[in-house]
Amino acid sequence: MKRPLVYHSAGGHVRREIHVDPARPYDFTQVTTQDYPDDFAQRNREIADMKWSWGGKHTKLVARGVPLSVYEQSVREEWDEKRWAQWLNDPDNAAFRVWRGRV
Repeated sequence: MKRPLVYHSAGGHVRREIHVDPARPYDFTQVTTQDYPDDFAQRNREIADMKWSWGGKHTKLVARGVPLSVYEQSVREEWDEKRWAQWLNDPDNAAFRVWRGRV
């Protein structure tokens, strides 16, 4: 395999590597990594502690900074609200929550 094509987006915070086999140029693997500031989880906790209401009558901010790879997976798999709620309510994903209640 040749060296991967590497590019950055979102201000350099998202890095993608595209690995292509020259014998099968239409088959490729993409590796996405995303950098977060050191205080990301703390900042989300601070937002969650704020007393004002986010959003309007029909919307509210429940998460911030969901990884791009998760969003892309949700598009590929056509997640519905129930599947998003499952991901957001998972304790392993608590760092991305800015709303205390269950989704």
